[in-house]
Amino acid sequence: MTAAIERLGINKALISAAGVDLERGVSCFHFHEVAPKQAAIATAMQRLLVVDASKFGVIRPAYFASLDDFDVVVTDDQGAPQLLEGTVEVCLR
Repeated sequence: MTAAIERLGINKALISAAGVDLERGVSCFHFHEVAPKQAAIATAMQRLLVVDASKFGVIRPAYFASLDDFDVVVTDDQGAPQLLEGTVEVCLR
């Protein structure tokens, strides 16, 4: 699957996560999600992390990226934008 993703011309990758920790990075529950997410992040021209407030400060078993790998974090107004200030662009929705 990752080879197929790498052949795509991805303009914007909208990536979800189950956990976002400022120190340890962005994680999900399932290890089979890691390679496709990493391929999409590597291939895309712009990378957007889409997470709600409940994901901040949460650590899940399968790490797939650091916050620095994303251009924008899209979150709700409870999504701890003050924690992300200065690291990436934050878009509140």
